[in-house]
Amino acid sequence: MFFIRMWFLLKTFFIILLWPSSIDKTTTRKRLLTLLVGANVEVLTTFGYVSGRVVSVKKDYVVLMDSLDTEIFVRIAKVESIRT
Repeated sequence: MFFIRMWFLLKTFFIILLWPSSIDKTTTRKRLLTLLVGANVEVLTTFGYVSGRVVSVKKDYVVLMDSLDTEIFVRIAKVESIRT
């Protein structure tokens, strides 16, 4: 019984230690938006939906062009979801 508990303790420790919780969500969103340059997307932010064509992705924001050819700047940190 002691060995089973020790095994469970060690297994849990290594799962917590090696779990990829250090992945920055902003970086993964930035990579996804970089792949979608030129595509029409709908982005859900903390203030509502924004839709348009992805023109460029900068260090901390993305530039969208809407149907009226207006540039929209959205901070990547405020993006909650992306739909194509």
